[in-house]
Formats: sequence, structure tokens, C-alpha cells
Amino acid sequence: MLYLIIQDFTVGVIATDNSGNTSSNISIPQDPSRVTQLVQGVYNITITPIDNFGNDTDYVFELAVRNTLGIEKKTELEKVSFYPNPAEQILIFYNPKNIELKSVEIFDTTGCLVKTIKDKNRI
Repeated sequence: MLYLIIQDFTVGVIATDNSGNTSSNISIPQDPSRVTQLVQGVYNITITPIDNFGNDTDYVFELAVRNTLGIEKKTELEKVSFYPNPAEQILIFYNPKNIELKSVEIFDTTGCLVKTIKDKNRI
């Protein structure tokens, strides 16, 4: 079964309370917690800064886990390749059979969507 290990979304978060105290005096838990294994589906991620007096606020966003990385059955798409890997600025697609591609989605190593290209002239 394919699953995603959730990352720590609180990294880099800076929270201040009404007194101007920064995150050194504020705890910032996340639910579900980091390293939780999530299967395909849509999940609410809640980040709740809490100050020393117990005051808190919930920030909620949706995380969609999709099973879209890879091809399960053999197709002509196996002839399509790209290089260099890893790439920094330019990614070159090699499509020797001129298969019509409607879009290309590029994911990073954690499975996060980095870029979607739908313009056929740019693929």
C-alpha cells in the first residue's frame, strides 16, 4: 500500500502573541503530527500556536494525498524520458515517438507537485 509520511509543517512558522512575544514562548503543535502515515485521500492539517497563558488559534489547510506517481501498466509513455535528473533550471523531455502529451506534472522527491505544464508548445 502506498502512503505519504507527513512532514513537519511548523518548521519556519513564526508566531507572535498580543504582547509581541515570538515563537520561543509559544508552542506550535500540528495535527496529525509529523511522521504520521497517510494513505490516499484528503486530510485537514491543523497548526495551533499556543502561548504561555493557553490562548490558541487553529490554522487549517487541506492536504491531498494522491496515488499518481508512476505508471501501473506498460504504455507508449515508457518511451518518454527526461534529463538531467536531478534538474535545477531546465528539464529536457525526450519524446522519440512524438506521443501527444496534454500536460506534464513535475513532482519533487517528497511527492509534492512542483509544476504543471498544460501548454502543448512548452512540453
